[in-house]
Amino acid sequence: MDNFIDSRICPICHQPNGCQKNSDEITHLKCWCTSVEVTERLLQRIPLSVRGKACVCKACVEKYK
Repeated sequence: MDNFIDSRICPICHQPNGCQKNSDEITHLKCWCTSVEVTERLLQRIPLSVRGKACVCKACVEKYK
């Protein structure tokens, strides 16, 4: 289980990310994460093994704006 990635956890701070990606498609399209811009600086902080697999939380998005 060393390679298990919990998509509900922010890869930066390891707190719940609040993403609805694992819900139905309609709910995910309305999720907060689809309407925010994540800076390149923040994207670089996400480990390669997790990129595209777990959303960053609102707090981290705001912190790295």
